[in-house]
Amino acid sequence: MGILRFESRDRTRWLASQCRWSLRDLAVRTPDAGFLDSATVGFLTSEERAKILEHVRSTLLTDLDQHVDNWRNNFSNNEDPKDYFDTLKSALREYDTAFVADPVASDYIAAGLAKIDEVIGELQADTPPSPDRGDPFFDSQATRDGPKSSRSIFDDVDQ
Repeated sequence: MGILRFESRDRTRWLASQCRWSLRDLAVRTPDAGFLDSATVGFLTSEERAKILEHVRSTLLTDLDQHVDNWRNNFSNNEDPKDYFDTLKSALREYDTAFVADPVASDYIAAGLAKIDEVIGELQADTPPSPDRGDPFFDSQATRDGPKSSRSIFDDVDQ
């Protein structure tokens, strides 16, 4: 009863390989370090994790400046730059932990994190500050407009 038919086993193997390929791709393109958590992605072997890490090292880390530039180009002024780059910084910190024995990879990551902080500073300087309710301008507007009422200005006209 518990034995998979031949076609089902082949399909399962194919799906598993596709999933592994997707994780490898996400590790670089997003970047997403979730594959490092064996509790979450328990189907990966340590060898497969090592291969994905090597792909991250050879593809993402060596071209990290370009990845940061891509993130910058996709930034929307509707967001806080710190919040926007938080996902990228978090993934790089996780990669840094994984590459603790690789000083060259750690140097790439440190340079990438420094560039991200620089970009965040530039974006914050370019983004107008959000209106603060403690601002005297907004307070004077509220006072001048008077308190909000549930009555309409036309309530007395009909009477």
